[in-house]
Amino acid sequence: MMKTLLTAIGFLATCVAHASAITIEIGGNGIERRNAVTSVELPAACDEWSHAEVRDNQGTALPSQLSRTKPRQLFFIVDQLAANASHQLEVTQASTNLNTVPSVEVADKDGGFYAIVDGKTVFRYNHQTVESPPGLDPVFRRSGHIHPLYSPSGKLLTDDFCPSGHTHQHGVMFAWTNTSFEGRDVNFWEQHRKQGIVRHVATKSISAGPVFAEIRTTIEHVDLTSGEEKVVLEETWKIRVYNFSEQFVFDLTSRQKCVASTPFNINKYHYGGMAIRGNRDWTTANSEFATSNGKQRIDGNHDRPNWCEMYGKVDDQGVGVTLFCHPSNFRSPQPVRIHPANPYFCYAPLVLGGFQIKPQEQLVSNYRFVTHNGRLENDRANQMWLDYAQPIVTRLIETEQ
Repeated sequence: MMKTLLTAIGFLATCVAHASAITIEIGGNGIERRNAVTSVELPAACDEWSHAEVRDNQGTALPSQLSRTKPRQLFFIVDQLAANASHQLEVTQASTNLNTVPSVEVADKDGGFYAIVDGKTVFRYNHQTVESPPGLDPVFRRSGHIHPLYSPSGKLLTDDFCPSGHTHQHGVMFAWTNTSFEGRDVNFWEQHRKQGIVRHVATKSISAGPVFAEIRTTIEHVDLTSGEEKVVLEETWKIRVYNFSEQFVFDLTSRQKCVASTPFNINKYHYGGMAIRGNRDWTTANSEFATSNGKQRIDGNHDRPNWCEMYGKVDDQGVGVTLFCHPSNFRSPQPVRIHPANPYFCYAPLVLGGFQIKPQEQLVSNYRFVTHNGRLENDRANQMWLDYAQPIVTRLIETEQ
């Protein structure tokens, strides 16, 4: 976690061209901020900037990160900001990179992209196919998913190829269950049915920096029911891993585009969507669920929460993972499928009824993942959801020519 107080900025809509300095004011806007992520879109005059310098009202230079794309986005992490406090920052062009060593990195090895914060592995995204272990049907091979996922203390939070049941659940994954395409039933979730597969096909970009690292990939959802492979959905994942070490935090944006010439139908069902399978050793005796609505395993199935937490003990240490559902998501707050016995849940908008993705249309889904040691207390989880749902906004004070 960055210990220096980083004040942050939201959207900057207007700015005079050729600006050499931008002064902005930020405020808590009635919400207490702690370890919050935010950004600003810089004016066109800043498009040629390679580096930026940000100074607080004490003159202290703060770490910052510019996007590679134009218009430039400038990113900060707010270490702490009281609900009714306000601060000013000055943003100027820098001749060199003030952040010489990225704090968040991505390593490509062993068929996966490893996200690393402060020298500790957060997760591995599997861009190569992970084959079924000996003794399991090869049909369960998978790519385009996250496993392993770790707590900040290094404890394993996810599972893959569980031999005792639900072998088709792979760490963090996105798949649909009860679907129809060209008049045929296709199940992309339960691999043993051999109706559909989900697989990684391309890496779009990898970047690293002092505020976040980013992984962008392409995943295919392939129909097998016609006797030949037909790609139905082309999905892109943007995974952004932030520079926090007290808790690991990453955002996952999924864009599922129907690339077929006929609509793709997701039918009403009790599970399917963005899912996570928990540690293999978690049982009803040593693990639990919690939602923002105060529900647990026993009464939380199909609750519609802002966040859902799964936690338990690994090597006698309490650890967990919490998923936040963005309010812009389809049918948000989405229902969650919480399994009554196994350590898994998913955000499942299809619980509320069927829907359709038409040719060339996209379903965009945004989720934030937080892994933690011990419980993520309800007040802290609610605060983190507000930071995610209502990013800090700012006011332009002046622009120097």
